[in-house]
Amino acid sequence: MDEQAPAPVVEARGLRKSYPQAVLPLDVLRGLDLAVRPGELVAVMGPSGSGKSTLLNLLGLMVEPSAGEVLLFGRPTAGTPPQERARLRNQGVGFVFQFDSLLPEFTVIENVMMPGRIKGADGPGFFARLESEARELLALLDILPLAGRLPQTLSGGERQRAAIARALVNRPGVVLADEPTGNLDRKNGELVFGKLRSLADALGVAVVLATHNEYISHFATRVVHLADGRIAEAGE
Repeated sequence: MDEQAPAPVVEARGLRKSYPQAVLPLDVLRGLDLAVRPGELVAVMGPSGSGKSTLLNLLGLMVEPSAGEVLLFGRPTAGTPPQERARLRNQGVGFVFQFDSLLPEFTVIENVMMPGRIKGADGPGFFARLESEARELLALLDILPLAGRLPQTLSGGERQRAAIARALVNRPGVVLADEPTGNLDRKNGELVFGKLRSLADALGVAVVLATHNEYISHFATRVVHLADGRIAEAGE
């Protein structure tokens, strides 16, 4: 390993996940290793059912592994109490899903600010700073003029960019994106990939993106393939 490389933001070591079945357990992940550093956009590819979503849920502390461990910011998370896991998710991890899940009764900027409001006020002027941060992200994603509109008046690509802004408003160290372009046409899908890559570069955030879209290779810093419960780098 390059001694000058920054420490991983999120790391999986010997990660295993099994689900009980009537006869034998279903082994989804079988000793998986993955480390993602600041500014990387790592694309995880694999067929349906290969465990891509399971991997993201484990890295995001949504579920616990059957064996192995997840380290977030160098800190082991095994045995972390649920309340602390929730705090780490809210403050350290951003999530982007295939469907934007924006709340229809709130404007774009209100949706983007929501994770910050859930996190809670942090000193005088918190809400003014939060709104300023939300507007800055919307500007970086080229949708600031849409800040006051309701989600249902936006295109699919615009809603997904708003969802990316929402995932980044708490300045997480890592963003986990599960098929973020699966509901978009190619043009908008490529735009979303490009924005995620530019934000990884500009903000130093680590991005782990699960996708079937092979065009991600034009944007990812690294492409890995998930098969038989393990990961191989592209070309292995």
